[in-house]
Amino acid sequence: EGINLIPYPQNVVLEGDDFIPGAKLSIILDGNATEKDNFAAQELSRQLLKDWNIEAVVSKTAIGKSIKLTRENVPKNISSLSKKKAGQAYELTTSADQLTIQAKGEAGLFYGIQTLFQVLQKGPDGIYVKGMKITDWPNIPIRASHYDTKHHQDKREYVESFIRDLARYKINMLIWEWEDKFEYPSHPEIGALGAFTMKEMQEMTMFA
Repeated sequence: EGINLIPYPQNVVLEGDDFIPGAKLSIILDGNATEKDNFAAQELSRQLLKDWNIEAVVSKTAIGKSIKLTRENVPKNISSLSKKKAGQAYELTTSADQLTIQAKGEAGLFYGIQTLFQVLQKGPDGIYVKGMKITDWPNIPIRASHYDTKHHQDKREYVESFIRDLARYKINMLIWEWEDKFEYPSHPEIGALGAFTMKEMQEMTMFA
């Protein structure tokens, strides 16, 4: 279809105007956005600056070019899906001035953003998203990756970066073998040097 995406969406149509964000843009959130919606928007802002040097401010109104994140007026082809699929489904569409991600659930909005990261391209005139309409939902609700650290101790920064990378490809479960990489409260001597504390594990679980 002319785009590279992992995993590939359920439906891709290349149509409409390319979206060219420029150096600054707005990220528009609905007035009834949840804490998780706001987290997804802030992650989008952070990653746009880090990867593409685009300054994106989260707001309720557009100033110039914008990315709209909404869970209102969801297309029927998403709202009519089964509950398990609909919660993770999204639709991404482009126009010259705005890129819109619509979803029924918080997870769907987040996954639409992950797709956006993959379809951003660098062309001769700068960063852009090819004119397109993507409709997507998962074939299976849980997609896991096995993380075995019994032979090494990773830093917390790496673990969180790894979780973020997995999310980019819509992996939503991490099966983590701790063994001696956890500082067991009842027997801390089992933990290796640098083993994660209960508090750190709880915080990383919340981050995930």
